[in-house]
Amino acid sequence: MNCGLIPSIIFAGLCLNTLAEEAPKEVGATMEARGKASSAYWDQKRIAQREYRKRISELILKADKIEVFLLDFSMPETEESPVTGIETFPMVPYQTETRIIKKKWRFNRLI
Repeated sequence: MNCGLIPSIIFAGLCLNTLAEEAPKEVGATMEARGKASSAYWDQKRIAQREYRKRISELILKADKIEVFLLDFSMPETEESPVTGIETFPMVPYQTETRIIKKKWRFNRLI
């Protein structure tokens, strides 16, 4: 019988038991840190979006004219190129395009 095997098994069992006892604390701390990081990310994203919308509205107010599009969001997603003769508007975040139903120029009367 190999006597070196028994102490190795006992040591391995002790190590596994120690890891099992510490794991919930580490997992809990990791999950809490991840939750805080996620919360901070979404908070900062909302702040950035708010600042972006504010700056865009300032640009629109300064413009002498703007072009407004009425878009068709019900277009089916296809991998094919759009049909010729139909004007489309790029939906960059979704990597697709949508049909422009109507275009209208608006003139700023405040300037």
